[in-house]
Amino acid sequence: MRCTHRIFCLYTHSCRGIVRSTGAGMGCPDWPKCFGQWVPPTSEEQLPEGYENYYTQKRVEKNKKLAGYLNALGFSSLAYDISNDPMVLEEQPFNPTKTWIEYVNRLVGVVIGLFIFATLVFSVPFAFSNKKAYFWLAFLAFILVGIEGWIGSIVVSTNLMPWMITVHMLLALFIVLILERLIFKVMDHDEVDLPARFKVILWVGLILSFVQIVLGTQIRESIDEIALAFGNSQRELWIGELGLGFYIHRSFL
Repeated sequence: MRCTHRIFCLYTHSCRGIVRSTGAGMGCPDWPKCFGQWVPPTSEEQLPEGYENYYTQKRVEKNKKLAGYLNALGFSSLAYDISNDPMVLEEQPFNPTKTWIEYVNRLVGVVIGLFIFATLVFSVPFAFSNKKAYFWLAFLAFILVGIEGWIGSIVVSTNLMPWMITVHMLLALFIVLILERLIFKVMDHDEVDLPARFKVILWVGLILSFVQIVLGTQIRESIDEIALAFGNSQRELWIGELGLGFYIHRSFL
């Protein structure tokens, strides 16, 4: 259980950080396969002719279905944004390094999903005892990992739509908290009586940490848009375009 938690934390902070910093998020234009293969290609010669248009069209079709569901649920504005985002039509050129960075990220995610499933299996006996919380926390983590995988597919189909990346990251952190809570209960730390002031400090720290993470994610996404607007040149001007959020994030880090 603790092993699962540590691996998930490492994955959340390391693997995803590497994917984001290297710009490898669209290294695989489809999901769950990569260029339609379980073992990704290593050169463009291994790809079919016209693959760019093929995967662009696949994303458009998937987004239309997603927009239809959102419209049915009353999220018409969000459905419109997804259906009419021009970035969906921009296909990134094939880069074997980025492709394999993204694919390794996915493989690690699958392994972690299996660990969390194993945690659920071993927690089943507790579902019929006075320690039901063990089972329900493991069950919740397992369900959320499945949702996280689905959101990952939406991140790909929307071609890294900024707010989708933020949702993807926040859900991963929420899963970390659930696993942390499960470990806390298993180690019988629930009876620890912390001073009220200390609890307030912990909650404030947790909330501010999440705010910092959201700001950092949004700033990183803004950098991508600014870099595109400047044609990846004049880097000295980029920070000036970030706005107040950057200075808040920088000052309170």
